[in-house]
Amino acid sequence: MRVFKNKPFARFARKNELGDAELCAAIQDANRGLIDADLGGGVIKQRVARKGAGKSGGFRTMIVFRIGELAIFVHGFAKSEVDNIRPDELFALKKLASEMLAYGADALERAIVSGSSWRCGAMGKAKQYRSSLMASIHETAEGLHSAGVMDKRTLREFDELCLTPVQPLAPEEIRALRLREGASQAVFARYLNVTTGLISQWERGERRPQGASLKLLSLVAQKGLSCVA
Repeated sequence: MRVFKNKPFARFARKNELGDAELCAAIQDANRGLIDADLGGGVIKQRVARKGAGKSGGFRTMIVFRIGELAIFVHGFAKSEVDNIRPDELFALKKLASEMLAYGADALERAIVSGSSWRCGAMGKAKQYRSSLMASIHETAEGLHSAGVMDKRTLREFDELCLTPVQPLAPEEIRALRLREGASQAVFARYLNVTTGLISQWERGERRPQGASLKLLSLVAQKGLSCVA
């Protein structure tokens, strides 16, 4: 039985002091049929106890799982954070499971040895995820692609599933957003790494933000200017 954790989950485990012993105990339970929730498609939800506490006050984990063969911890969260998985999250998670369970041992070992499929690191500022679970799924898919295990077309499918679509912003919306943040055009431009003149053109409707600039504006609209500082 091979048990792995991707780097987004490893980051979660370190933060919450979850050791390998607790994780392996959860997998041992699953192998004995003690699965908290079988979500289908090779995905299970399993409780993991906190140190010095029972499972009821512990964490929930999403695991790509094939009984007696393979377990990959993909995402973890506290019970208080999430009630239920949304249908779109479950669909994306099952797609990831389908991909990973189809890989041979050599492909998985290549991904793990390269380290790219388990890279931790901060998310790119221009990316917006539909949820923290979608972020874990997408980061894993990106790493598998970097390791040469997942093809580009499949990665694009995960882009569509996990990333938040970016809607165009009208000139008056851009100006209202800047004013909401209490920023002058010059300050707003520095945060977005563009010129003051371009901000002025956006607000007058002479030009439209596109690509990374539009993604950053959308991110500011959701989370505030400090998120791109």
